[in-house]
Amino acid sequence: MDDLSKVGKLLCLYLLIIFFLKNYLTPFCICVGRRKPQLVLLDHGLYKQLDISMRTNYAALWKALVLADAKGIKENCMKFGAGEDLYALFAGILTMRPWNRVIDPAVDHLAIQGNASDHSELQVTHPS
Repeated sequence: MDDLSKVGKLLCLYLLIIFFLKNYLTPFCICVGRRKPQLVLLDHGLYKQLDISMRTNYAALWKALVLADAKGIKENCMKFGAGEDLYALFAGILTMRPWNRVIDPAVDHLAIQGNASDHSELQVTHPS
């Protein structure tokens, strides 16, 4: 199992089995062991317990995001309070992608490659 699959499995366990949403997850919260393959989540204890309705809506939103289903994205974003005019922004914030990439039907539409195009989309600046 590659590292990305391990990260995905780890987050699925948190969201779907433990029923908590980590309030603050960054790449710096995850360590990959050097000596033997292992994945460790650095736990700071900041969690929000999600009720069944919110978990279902959140899962449906991410399903729509992964499938680039514009109608599903809009419907599910609105369940979280992002109105008619803000659902595209909400989806962009969750995925760190502009709307045109969020709804792009390409399989890797949400992948971050770390290239110049990604940096431009994310408006990442590097100190010189």
